[in-house]
Amino acid sequence: MSLQQFINAKNRLNELLDRPLLKTPTNAKSCRAMYQMIGDDLSPENLTCDGERDPAQVQSTERVLNRAWHELDIIWDGLF
Repeated sequence: MSLQQFINAKNRLNELLDRPLLKTPTNAKSCRAMYQMIGDDLSPENLTCDGERDPAQVQSTERVLNRAWHELDIIWDGLF
């Protein structure tokens, strides 16, 4: 999953909950907010769905989120 795919997945949920849609970060504030969202998803509780996911799913999800984090690092480096 790329950062854009992560954003798209979050936006599907945001549409259902009538929340504002996310965009690709373009400044420090939006980058920090995106880092926080990815970090939240990487927390052990969320990553494992409180133990409901099997280890293969956890590893796959962690790889995906780490790729999105890396892409965000590239955006952050380009801003500063």
